[in-house]
Amino acid sequence: MYAALATTAVVVLLSALLARLPYLWILPRPLPDIPHNPITSLLGDVTAIAQYEKDGKGVFTDFIAHLTAIHGPILQILLPRRRIVVVADRVEAERIILSGKAVDTSERLRKIFATALPNSQLALPANEVWKKHRRLAGPSMSRRYLERMASRISFGANELVGLWRAKIGLVGNSAFDVAMDFHLATMLPQPDFPPLYKAGEVIAEGFKRALQSPCPGITTCDAIARTREREAGLGRTGQGLSTNADCVLDMIVQREIQEGAEALGDKDILDELITYFFGGQDTTASVLSWLVKYLPIDPEIQRQLHDEMCTVFGVDAESAEPLDFNVIDDPERVPILEAVVAETLRCAGVASIISRELLRDEVILGRLIPKGTQLFFATGLMSKSEAEWGSDAKEWRPSRWLTLEGAFNRSAGPSIPFGMGQRSCFGQRLAVLQLKIYVATMSREFFFKPVPPEVDSWEASELILRRPKMSYVSLERWDFKSE
Repeated sequence: MYAALATTAVVVLLSALLARLPYLWILPRPLPDIPHNPITSLLGDVTAIAQYEKDGKGVFTDFIAHLTAIHGPILQILLPRRRIVVVADRVEAERIILSGKAVDTSERLRKIFATALPNSQLALPANEVWKKHRRLAGPSMSRRYLERMASRISFGANELVGLWRAKIGLVGNSAFDVAMDFHLATMLPQPDFPPLYKAGEVIAEGFKRALQSPCPGITTCDAIARTREREAGLGRTGQGLSTNADCVLDMIVQREIQEGAEALGDKDILDELITYFFGGQDTTASVLSWLVKYLPIDPEIQRQLHDEMCTVFGVDAESAEPLDFNVIDDPERVPILEAVVAETLRCAGVASIISRELLRDEVILGRLIPKGTQLFFATGLMSKSEAEWGSDAKEWRPSRWLTLEGAFNRSAGPSIPFGMGQRSCFGQRLAVLQLKIYVATMSREFFFKPVPPEVDSWEASELILRRPKMSYVSLERWDFKSE
């Protein structure tokens, strides 16, 4: 009898332990000496994050700002089987990230990207393969390439302005949604005719000349000879398509063929092109969606920006000519434009967190953080620090980037819209150029008026990037504007 009772007791005890094991396995385990919210459930902070968003208080990055206000510049977010240490101190972030050896993109994040883009830089650790990808795509951010891209970007901006003129003709002073306009304008500008079409035109022109010539045989042979001589000359001088590449793919092929650089496979190139396309387009469209919400706040800066654009580019806003790259790339000639773009990038915070994984044990703000810990560097908060920007740090005020003499001061204060370190946004130079061209083109043509309250929500959505839920404009053309 006693043996049976003992067996039953052992079974009950083991069952209780086995039932508790999953609970203990899932239960969040905080690191010592780092502030965190009380652990009230297996889900850790998941419930609090969901409730914060449900109550309309903000998105995840706003929740992090809320926690830093409570716990300070270092804290931890607790999740089932995971913990994330949040660092909101700029000096510490720069020390850790810029060293280049302490952190890398987390393995978990790389695996997520690898499901769709397994051969892109996003899915690779910072090893030799990653460095090869970075080197081969390097020329796409060169001044030479950006200058070629400027005319294409200007075309897209002019098309957008033309679309808005048409919309004003239909709706007058009424506000209209522009979020999709930005996505389409920055994603799908009208391409040049393909080479095959141009080749067909050349052939047709050759037939025409031959038909009009009294000696078609001689004319055709002479034209072919001249064409072959011209093509040979282009090959000798390096002025053919690969050298004068105006797309990323041609740039990569150029380096592989002409410079003997190591080759990328077709799948590697395809994944990098998809990353380049969607990453750059989505970021630019999101920033522009915030910009048109900021502009009505300050009519005076709009007027200054318009006057500057008309001074350097002319008053004919309907001109189809691309903006002069050498002008738009010169901060001394367009300080107001530089200030507006810099302040919009700072305030919009479309990418407000840098996610990294520690590659070694590290002491951060006096706390020992073990290797393998996931870190969130809250760069959006660092960019709006009242200690460095003053009490109006969260306000959109482009003049903070200007000196008393009106010159643009890129060192006016901290702003980290593109991350930092070797993993910072690869396409940031192209993104800034695209923003400047769109802002210049729009401001030369339109004055942005306040929109009705029902479409003036400042709520944001956030998946990968932070964008406004509503992005409406009410426009007035400057040439029709009453003083």
